[in-house]
Amino acid sequence: MYFSLSEEKKEQLYQEALVKAGENARQRVDALGKSLGFKVKAVKTVSLNGPTTPYYNNYAMNKLADTTEMAVAATPIQPREVDLNVMVTVTYLIT
Repeated sequence: MYFSLSEEKKEQLYQEALVKAGENARQRVDALGKSLGFKVKAVKTVSLNGPTTPYYNNYAMNKLADTTEMAVAATPIQPREVDLNVMVTVTYLIT
């Protein structure tokens, strides 16, 4: 059995993660600038990696499961968390 996010849900979560990553990058550079005495003039470059989402494969259930309709219908499905990873690299121009 394989489980994954739909493409629509993956894109929605990816967009939300990008917003959070951008906000996080700006907060960090602002904090660093405050402690080191510089200000951000502009964003020079942005590069993105992601999204990556794992899928789940329950090998034990696949090996033990019957192929009859009764066995497939009786298979319990449990919700699980799915991680979505996005990496944003930002280069800033500072003054």
